[in-house]
Amino acid sequence: MTNGYSYNPQGGLDTGADLIALTKKLESSLADLTRAAEAFKIANEGEAPANYAVAQNEWNQGQTAMNMAMGKGIQALDAIHNEILMGDKKGAAGFGG
Repeated sequence: MTNGYSYNPQGGLDTGADLIALTKKLESSLADLTRAAEAFKIANEGEAPANYAVAQNEWNQGQTAMNMAMGKGIQALDAIHNEILMGDKKGAAGFGG
């Protein structure tokens, strides 16, 4: 068992990159869903296409909210990463490094 902490700077950056990649995958998935929804609306009549459009609007709003949350998360991870590196440099300077 160790006392203290361990931080891999590259791991901190990788987490932000993973969130960006996940956001892009979600956007791609939503684009696929939008294409399928358009095909559904064209092929059908009645209330179903209109209700599907309402549901699609909710998905779009959810995607926007998720993108905003991920953006905030990435900014927070970047800030944490920078603070840890700055603290590490200050600590190293105390030992003459």
